[in-house]
Amino acid sequence: MTVLRRLRTAVRHPISRNVISLYGLQIAQFIVPIVTLPYVARVLEPSGFGLVVFAQGFAFVLILFIDWGFGFTGTRSVAERQNDPAALTRIVQRVRGGQLLLAGVSLPVTIAAMLVVPRLNHHPGFVIMGWVAAVASALVPAWFFVGLEQPRVVARVQLALRALGAGLTFLLVRNEGDAWIVMALFAASSVAGWIVGDVMMYRQVRFRLPAVRASLTEIRHATALFVGMVGAALYGTFNVLVLGVMRPSVDVAHFGAAERIVRVSLTMLGPIGMAVLPRLISLQAAGRRDRARTLLVTTMTTVAVPVLVLTAGLVILAPTIITIIYGHDFVHASAPILRVMALIIPVGLTGVTFGAWLITQHRDRICTVIVLVAGLFNIALGPVLTLSFGPIGMAWSVVASEGMAALGGLIVILHDSRRRDVPAPLESALPRVTVPAEPHG
Repeated sequence: MTVLRRLRTAVRHPISRNVISLYGLQIAQFIVPIVTLPYVARVLEPSGFGLVVFAQGFAFVLILFIDWGFGFTGTRSVAERQNDPAALTRIVQRVRGGQLLLAGVSLPVTIAAMLVVPRLNHHPGFVIMGWVAAVASALVPAWFFVGLEQPRVVARVQLALRALGAGLTFLLVRNEGDAWIVMALFAASSVAGWIVGDVMMYRQVRFRLPAVRASLTEIRHATALFVGMVGAALYGTFNVLVLGVMRPSVDVAHFGAAERIVRVSLTMLGPIGMAVLPRLISLQAAGRRDRARTLLVTTMTTVAVPVLVLTAGLVILAPTIITIIYGHDFVHASAPILRVMALIIPVGLTGVTFGAWLITQHRDRICTVIVLVAGLFNIALGPVLTLSFGPIGMAWSVVASEGMAALGGLIVILHDSRRRDVPAPLESALPRVTVPAEPHG
């Protein structure tokens, strides 16, 4: 009875209820892309599908630029001021102003890229739709609702839009020449998500026109995390662009097919992070670090089993998964890539967990250094392995870079565990390792 009572209490906890609710929606969000991918890959064929993957990869780079780290700093600021409406209004004003300034800068950047990169120059319509999708996606105020511990609001909107986009994909995409329709639906759903998100956000805070000075200050405060996000993109989003420059569209399609399965699989674990991160920030801001440390260790223990099961399933069943989703044409090249990239799930999530703890302590710069070094490592290693082994070489480079980032976070946390001014979250869960203290003076 005691065990059942504890289980009931745990399930009724606000964090658990958020996680459970988000999982129901996340499962649907996982199924919707998986349902559409086989159809799109078969109808567009590798050449058309590769073009879509490349154009969307360019859009994701622009999203990274416009977001500029606000997804972290905005969430952190909101979580620290959850019960202060006036402060929330100022936070939204500053973050939205920074986003709009960067969105304006992104237009000439897009035009310059279109002129310089041949693949973009040959398909200007895809570039324009990618820019629209990037601006709208970056302006979706997900950070606001996550900081308020109301992530279910964002999840419901995204679920509805993905379901609508999937239905229109089956209805409108009929042959290889319809690749532009896939991009158009991507842009339209992004714009819709932005509009609906803003309407819901401004029901909770007052609307204020952005102030240029405050917006520039917010950009400056988020710059350290933006540099870190660039570093992460160097072993994430940029891989598709590097392959697009070095290899034909068919290779990009095979790599993108495997990568998307892994990235979509990672979203299955997203609800836990979305529910836990704002609570960690709130506990840290209140000075309750012991509670925050316990929550993080409990979370890592909880997700360990599903992470290992998911990784093993992708490695063992890679050919079957690729066949079901993309068809026999992709199996020979994409299945080996999927087996390698599946390792990103446990390695990458470990690194993200360590980084999240450091961010809750406002240790943005050390996170930036760790991730940037890992990203530069991938930029150096990826092209070399790609030239030698093709797309699977790039996959191994990504795994190695993710491992380097995770190792860097672990070293910092172990180092902090020997210092009294910064308690380490995992001290009780990790083996004792002697790390030299930094010199003082």
